[in-house]
Amino acid sequence: MKLSREKMQNLTSQIYAMFLKDPDIEYFVKDQDLRNAILRALELELAHDAAREEKARDKVRRIRRNIPEESGEFHALFQQFYKELLDKGQ
Repeated sequence: MKLSREKMQNLTSQIYAMFLKDPDIEYFVKDQDLRNAILRALELELAHDAAREEKARDKVRRIRRNIPEESGEFHALFQQFYKELLDKGQ
């Protein structure tokens, strides 16, 4: 999934606001450092997600019979392989 910089900033602000509201969360860094850490974590997770998606697509493409990418079968196999990669923490 690709998110615009504006959407990333919006998500960062929402997470930061949740941190501020939760009395069980304490942090000992400057506010901007916390926002930057949240943003980096989101960017890293999106990069991992893109890699998982590409691995799942490659796995479906390597199946000997040629499955068209726009078919329901391709999508179902992609979802299965993607979930397996997600469950494995890859």
